[in-house]
Amino acid sequence: MSDPVTCVDRLIKGLCWWKECRRPLPKYKRHYCSNRCATLFSINHAWGEAREWAIRFALGMCERCRRFTAEYESYYSSRTSTPGLALEVNHLVPLNGAPRAKSCANHQMNLEVLCHKCHVAETTKQIRARKEAP
Repeated sequence: MSDPVTCVDRLIKGLCWWKECRRPLPKYKRHYCSNRCATLFSINHAWGEAREWAIRFALGMCERCRRFTAEYESYYSSRTSTPGLALEVNHLVPLNGAPRAKSCANHQMNLEVLCHKCHVAETTKQIRARKEAP
């Protein structure tokens, strides 16, 4: 995972903040050169969007046991219902109490989609590993 400073460098004036871009900002743009760059930042940092995109990328399936959830269809058919109740998004590198609202810990490569049973098993494993670490 990368440090927040490498994800967004707010000190660079006149260039897109998204680390992969760094193009000059067009007239009337303040932070990102395009909506694409703003979206890429958001799906890798803002927890709500990162969670939503992780579930989309997993195609409504647990990445461990490969069970398909019936709620995947309702996830796309109605945005007003609570999305993805049967799926949970796990951080591969645990947060250990750190805030998750807007963080580099929410990068898509640090997230995996699990059913509740697999998520409980993985969280238990992560807690045991943390307790055994020196």
